[in-house]
Amino acid sequence: MNKSPFKFLDSYTKEDKDIFFGRDKEIEELYSKVFESKILLVYGISGTGKSSLINCGLANKFEESDWLPVHVRRGSNMLQSVSETVSNLAITPLKPNSSLHESIKSLYLDHFKPIYLIFDQFEELFIFGNKFEKEEFSKEIKEVVESDLQCKLLFVMREEYLAGITEFERVIPTFLENRIRIEKMARSNAKDAIEGPCKVHDIVVEDGFADALLDKLSPDNTEVELTYLQVFLDKIFKTTTSKNPDKLEFNNSILDQLGDVSDLLGNFLEEQINELDDPDSGLVMLKSFVSVKGTKRQITEEEVADFSKTLGKNVDEETINEYIQKFVTLRILRDKDTSGRYELRHDSLAEKIYEKITIVEKELLEIGNFIENAFSNYEKRNILLNERDLKYIDAFQGKLFLNNRLKIFIKKSQDVIYNRKRALKRVTYLAVSMFLTMLFGVGYFGIKKMYDTTASDLAIEALFLNDRDPAASLDKAIAAYDIEPTDITKKAIFEAFFALSDKFQKDTSQSTNPIKSIFDFTPCDAQILSAKYSTDGTLIYGHLADTSIKIWSNKGKELITLVGNQSPVIAVNISPDNQFIASIDEDHMAYVWKTSGAIICSIKVQFDPINTNNIVGFSPDGKYFTFLQDNNAVLITDNSGKKIQLLQGHTAPVTSATFSNFFNRHSQLTRTIAKGYNADLSNMIYLLATTSKDSSAIIWYYNHNESAFQEYIRCEDHEGVVWSAKFPASGKYLLTTCDDAIFRIFDLNGKLHIERQGVSKHLVRREYFQRPICNAQFAMNEKAIILTTYSTSTKDHEKGIRFSQRFAFTGMYTKRKLIVFSWGWDSDTLFSFVDLSPNENYAVLTVFGDDVTILLTDNGFSIKTFHGIQPHFSRDGNYLLCIDGNKLNLFVANEKEIFRLVNEEKIFDNLSSSKYYYDDWYLF
Repeated sequence: MNKSPFKFLDSYTKEDKDIFFGRDKEIEELYSKVFESKILLVYGISGTGKSSLINCGLANKFEESDWLPVHVRRGSNMLQSVSETVSNLAITPLKPNSSLHESIKSLYLDHFKPIYLIFDQFEELFIFGNKFEKEEFSKEIKEVVESDLQCKLLFVMREEYLAGITEFERVIPTFLENRIRIEKMARSNAKDAIEGPCKVHDIVVEDGFADALLDKLSPDNTEVELTYLQVFLDKIFKTTTSKNPDKLEFNNSILDQLGDVSDLLGNFLEEQINELDDPDSGLVMLKSFVSVKGTKRQITEEEVADFSKTLGKNVDEETINEYIQKFVTLRILRDKDTSGRYELRHDSLAEKIYEKITIVEKELLEIGNFIENAFSNYEKRNILLNERDLKYIDAFQGKLFLNNRLKIFIKKSQDVIYNRKRALKRVTYLAVSMFLTMLFGVGYFGIKKMYDTTASDLAIEALFLNDRDPAASLDKAIAAYDIEPTDITKKAIFEAFFALSDKFQKDTSQSTNPIKSIFDFTPCDAQILSAKYSTDGTLIYGHLADTSIKIWSNKGKELITLVGNQSPVIAVNISPDNQFIASIDEDHMAYVWKTSGAIICSIKVQFDPINTNNIVGFSPDGKYFTFLQDNNAVLITDNSGKKIQLLQGHTAPVTSATFSNFFNRHSQLTRTIAKGYNADLSNMIYLLATTSKDSSAIIWYYNHNESAFQEYIRCEDHEGVVWSAKFPASGKYLLTTCDDAIFRIFDLNGKLHIERQGVSKHLVRREYFQRPICNAQFAMNEKAIILTTYSTSTKDHEKGIRFSQRFAFTGMYTKRKLIVFSWGWDSDTLFSFVDLSPNENYAVLTVFGDDVTILLTDNGFSIKTFHGIQPHFSRDGNYLLCIDGNKLNLFVANEKEIFRLVNEEKIFDNLSSSKYYYDDWYLF
């Protein structure tokens, strides 16, 4: 049987030199970079052929005497894997517990060749490794780098994990100085990668076949996904061989025969799983080879068995061995390595399997990884799990399958916590007894006098008590609020609550940190430039100064880090269904990923720096993406990045494109649109608004009969550049902004309802009043509008003022008029950020140039000042998210939530409330 010259999911090796085409330029650059420094970082997105470039391209640039490559994968621990790999290559046995420096020196003396340590898939250290492993590894690496050893270090990794390298920069400042980004292969080079191996293996290629193949595989891109190219070529080879093994010919008819290739790997995987005797068990086993980040991981047969039990499948040893060998034969898994571990052949397979993992299963993956890392810390540092960790694990106890060493570790942690609590209880009982005796001594008349005190007096007393005894201060504040919930009683509650929180955090004798039980955030390695809640409030997303994009849970846990280009990021956007996230950088490149980490596409976009909102947009169901283009148009793609349509209705550059997230089959609007276009109401009604420098805003409608977006309404009541258009959550109106300093509200028939300047004249100086507006959006309750203005004056630019925000209340739904409220600012103050809580009880604002955020009541009364900027209320209005340098702060922003945390959640243990002090005594 003819052997395929195409690698399917395997990397090229040194022996594949004759069939390795299309990478001459990258090989030369890589070879040159190797000699510029002791460290070389090779990075790029998954599927760009990084490993092949090193194992085949670079390897063939060296003579055998010129280098000794030492290929390292993390395994269970990076330093341990390095030691084992070096030991296997050594002639002279290494001394026990040798440092990396000593091991490399010994290896060099054995072979007298320059050593090249090649850390492939280096991102595994950031996915699976813990803090201590990374610290130890960086120290050992530093010693090698600063030595005179003939040793170079190559780190090969996926670029979305590049931000993790900053940890090593603190130890080795030059770590990132010598690096090379591996791009996707250009189409011209991809033709060589197709035709070159065919020529070597005497495969006849029809004229135009290579171009036709690339058009089918990647119709709208100038770059080619190498992984899919090799899989497709392998499929073509097998099809051709099965027909006529004696005369191999690649022609266009084969491409027609193979049909749709949009999901080659997904279809391949489905076919192989469905052919198994027990597809469910086979799929569960494959899931065990995928990490919590959706990448491949190396595991043993025993670990596969443990994982399968965790997911409810008790697969016997014989079946596991049989299926693993079958997966190896089918080229889904690589064969066992020297450490007895198997892994998927490529991260592309891991991404496809990860898509099949349910949310519950992902949680189990995360908790398993968490326990393993905690146990590793315990082995090295003797650090047990704390009470918060045990609570986190406890929710999954019935679903987890743990081996004995992990069970013993958890039990030991529980015993230590239990004994500590018993000791604390004894002290607490004694203190409570003394306190009750004292309280009874005060007597009935003293308590009654306190109860008769006015709310304001009690609140002021609470504020005075705050520094000395925040617990007592909180009790008084709650009592005052029960009498009358005024602004001053609210302020007393907030001040006491946060003073008590600070006290608990500083008290090292406390077993738990009450604030971390609400929001536990690990500081980033770079400054956070933006952070927002997703549409449903379950995620937080933003970008950092190191060009990375991050997604966190709403509890502060980092879920994923993504990296597009090395150019600074200027905006990030997430889809309403949380499935996709996009970033735009200064080089006008937009990148779209699945929130699981898989890159979807990268597209050149057009935008004006005055408004960087809505350069990339998502339909509410994540089915369509929009990208602003440089030809007065908007590109619409499907969620795989495939071009669907180019909207061309404007006569000047487009400034924004925004979908409506509202769809109600029974609404009058929906019925009207459906009737006018003879549309099927069973389909989603997509509305899209675009704005332009041609002074217009257009609402587009997706016509399912024509399978295309068509112009529905054109709004032309503007007198300048229209910068933005936004729909409220209810979908009833369209809000537009213009550089004529006026914002307008239209109904969805194009009728103008409101036309007002952004700020009332009596509140601010005239030059601020006349500021053009570049963005506006409805607040969550739809009864307010957040306006962003900008300045074009040289005077303001010298002050550093360019953008500012103000609030405007509107009663448009009833009286169709606008009322502006000042929130207590003076005439010379500008605010860099504002937000309004959903229930309208509170607003927050950041004064321009300050790094603090002020919480205000609807009367303009200052309740609390928080450290941080760019404030955002949570969807329920109970919390406030702020950026504080390289970390995020979450503050309680509603007194009702404070009551719940204190009385129901008991975050301050058994702290007594005012009800204990007053109501019980009143009954007595």
